[in-house]
Amino acid sequence: MINKTTSSALTNAAFFGCSGLCVYLLADADVLNIRLTYAVLTVLLLIYLWLEVTRIRRVQPERWLLNPAVVCALMTFVMGYGMTNVLFFLPPESIEFLGLVPEVLPAMVKHQYLVLLGAIALFFGYWSPMAQRLTRPVAVARFQRRFLPGTDVLKRWALPFLVAVSVAARLFAMRQGLYGYGGDYSAGRLAETSAYSQYLSMAGSLGKLA
Repeated sequence: MINKTTSSALTNAAFFGCSGLCVYLLADADVLNIRLTYAVLTVLLLIYLWLEVTRIRRVQPERWLLNPAVVCALMTFVMGYGMTNVLFFLPPESIEFLGLVPEVLPAMVKHQYLVLLGAIALFFGYWSPMAQRLTRPVAVARFQRRFLPGTDVLKRWALPFLVAVSVAARLFAMRQGLYGYGGDYSAGRLAETSAYSQYLSMAGSLGKLA
């Protein structure tokens, strides 16, 4: 039986998913302006995230800011696809000063719609009955015993290996013009390196983990 919280999460997911789809289809049919569509999708994303984070704070108030879903919502969605989108609605001269193109493209609208779907999938999965079964203390303990046996001994090679990978990744990124102030962040160069640039970024972050 679906509880009240799951039912409410499903209702929110359906409403915002259908709203985003309608807005995207209207833009695709040239009924809505591209910039307006981009703004509406961004607002829908932020409202949906606010509702779901508020729900977690209300239902699971203990250390709610450390909740992985909340961290993902704030760090990935709000900062990456919410707050930064304000840049595209600033005066054109301000955007050009930052090295950005003062134009909202159809591909950006499609991307923003997919981001909204990703946020919906995140919280719908979080509140789903399957997730609740998989995260029961008994199930988690069984999984840890089988696949993640605990140890308090750090391997001698772990830290040097992580640091070495991080340094190598950043040196390669610098060589490719993808790191630091001296990098080449033109649209063409970013498109050329899009297949591996994020992998380099993750590898470079291993030094922080170490």
